[in-house]
Amino acid sequence: MRAALVDAAVVGTVAAVPGLATINGIACASATACVAVGPSLGDTAAVSIERTTDEGTSWASATVPSGLYEPGTQSVACPSSVTCVAVG
Repeated sequence: MRAALVDAAVVGTVAAVPGLATINGIACASATACVAVGPSLGDTAAVSIERTTDEGTSWASATVPSGLYEPGTQSVACPSSVTCVAVG
């Protein structure tokens, strides 16, 4: 997982992200910072957003914006290091 996650070919090889039942989408704003979205491991009826700033060595839950409860959230894009957009 530590390989350059920002590389789209490598992103597809990430097998699991703690906190997510499955990975629906993953995006990287830099070579070290990525965000993944998918159904929550604890409640698959809720969406979870997980982030890493160390090339995937560790992941932490990010705050889910109010109103984003759809576990079918399919994609995330991070146009900058401080902005990501999730859609489903």
